[in-house]
Amino acid sequence: MKHKLLFFVFITFLLVFTTFCKKVDSNKEHIKEEEPAISVEDSSETEKTVTEFNSISFEGYELDTDNVVGKEQFLSKEINFITIWQPGCGPCKIELEAFEVSYKKHPEVNFIGLSIAESNEEVKDKINELGLSFNNFRATEKFLESVKDTIKSTPTLLIVDKNGLDIIPMTVGINSNLGTKDDFVHYIDSTIEGISNEKE
Repeated sequence: MKHKLLFFVFITFLLVFTTFCKKVDSNKEHIKEEEPAISVEDSSETEKTVTEFNSISFEGYELDTDNVVGKEQFLSKEINFITIWQPGCGPCKIELEAFEVSYKKHPEVNFIGLSIAESNEEVKDKINELGLSFNNFRATEKFLESVKDTIKSTPTLLIVDKNGLDIIPMTVGINSNLGTKDDFVHYIDSTIEGISNEKE
């Protein structure tokens, strides 16, 4: 029964996350806000292997100090939700707002935002606009280099364990079926429940 629940959550996850917001440049340059949205044409783009995830350099700049934080911050718990986002990305806003709600509901889970932006101030302005309190950082060049062949658009959602290995395959974009904050919060709740049941 536990395996069936996790399988159902996984299948739902793949079906609903099929719309890209913005394309990430593989040369590590930040995406311009006017970049048009693109669609996922090959659903295999949302499935990545453990090996690929294990090669990611999880790190970001602290927004107030510009110090670099690494795995100890990003992978601090057994379940870590990490959203890769951009200040000018519309669908990212839904995911960020859902993260804020879930962050307050699930203290046992680590919620992290990693923004691709030109400056810390740009990230802080968006955080203040949305009233976010969970940890957010600005992506480092090392992180961007490590994902240039893996992460192609925002928002991108990673769900990984404390070793940086994927619990559920990476997903990109937000489908209309998860078009509201409440829809996404429900999805996060269901995913956490499925993962927790699987571990028991």
